Amino acid sequence: MQSAKFEAESRLFSAKKTVKDLASMIEESNFKAKERIKDVESLKNKGKLEEKASVFRRTETRAEKEYEDSSSKTVSNGMYIEELRKEIEAANEEHVLVELARIEASKETADIEARKRKKLVNSHILVLQDNLKQVKDRTPSSESINKELQAAKNELASIQDEGFRYMSSMDVIRNELKLVREQTKKLKKTEEETDSRVKSLNSKLLRAKSKLEAVTTAEEKAKSIVTNLSVEQLRTETESSKKEKALIIEDTAKTEEEIRKIESEIDRPRKSCRQLWRNLKRVTASNQSPMITISKFEYDYLTGRAVGAEEIADKLLQLRHGLKLSRLVKGKFQ
Repeated sequence: MQSAKFEAESRLFSAKKTVKDLASMIEESNFKAKERIKDVESLKNKGKLEEKASVFRRTETRAEKEYEDSSSKTVSNGMYIEELRKEIEAANEEHVLVELARIEASKETADIEARKRKKLVNSHILVLQDNLKQVKDRTPSSESINKELQAAKNELASIQDEGFRYMSSMDVIRNELKLVREQTKKLKKTEEETDSRVKSLNSKLLRAKSKLEAVTTAEEKAKSIVTNLSVEQLRTETESSKKEKALIIEDTAKTEEEIRKIESEIDRPRKSCRQLWRNLKRVTASNQSPMITISKFEYDYLTGRAVGAEEIADKLLQLRHGLKLSRLVKGKFQ
């Protein structure tokens, strides 16, 4: 009984550990899936950087166009200067020089602004290109991310399938435990009936023992006074003693038969419990893990029934002792 109890506790502990391992594997797979989703988001940010670089390229093109426009304006201004030179022959020379200086300053200012804008745009483009290169170097390809995501999904599905298999095995085991509980209830009922029968048989055995002692005393008394009794009195005492012995032998035979019936009734549920236990071991052996998970109620119930089985065995031992005593009484009178 102690070894069976220890084995059940070991199976319970191992099954709980297996469930915890499955839960941790599921959490790890979920974490990997979340990491892959973050990688996909970073790829989306990469697309935004490329779009921003395209905007800066368009800005650079527009600045170059403005620079070309300013150059064409400079050419047109040069033509305008030539025309002015032709027209200033009669004009004040100082006024013409001031106008020319203003036009040259305007040209230089436009050139400086165009160069500044072009330099600024080029600087932004270089920064964006560096950032884009860093993102490409740091981020894995979309194909590798998809492969890792698919592998994580497959691993999660495998873990879920294994969990379903454990659940189906647990259903089978619970059904077996239900049968064990039903058989144990029957065994308890038989135990109660056995208690009452044992008490009755013990009472009968005590009465038979008392009668045996009385008859033995009577025989001894008869032997001591046989010389003083008449033949008729001796015959009467002998007949009475024979009837008493016949009644005791008959009562003893009935007691033996009742004890055999009780042993048979106790053996039937015990054999059934042994068969259920073998079925339970066979079911657990078919699983990958040699351990099963049962509730605390089921564990307490089984251990309590094991104690009850030990009590029944003790009572059966008492019955067998009573059977030996009845056979002793029977042999005394034969």
